[in-house]
Amino acid sequence: SDPDVTEPGDCRVRILVPSQAARAIIGKGGENIKTLRQACNLHIHVQEASVGRGELAEQTVQLQGQLAAIQMGIPNILEKTAECMEQAWFTNWAVISYAGSGMEAPSSKGKGKGKGKGK
Repeated sequence: SDPDVTEPGDCRVRILVPSQAARAIIGKGGENIKTLRQACNLHIHVQEASVGRGELAEQTVQLQGQLAAIQMGIPNILEKTAECMEQAWFTNWAVISYAGSGMEAPSSKGKGKGKGKGK
């Protein structure tokens, strides 16, 4: 079924998670996300594009379906995020987000086209 077509009573929730948690949500070969989709009867999509870079990169997880199904799925997302809490970078990730800030996220590209002669 098309995840963009909603059924009466469906809702959608987007959760921003560290990219490391996003990988855990998907699981090896997509096994975790398949199981979650089936167990909760949800459309779940982890956005491929990440915002930010390195350990502070983050991705959006979208859950779509009946509210009760979303309520069943969210604890799994939170569990995978909590597994990252002991990592040294997690505190920085928790307080810094580039998503929706209107600010440009740092990129791995050079510092610009100029030659450093600005005023």
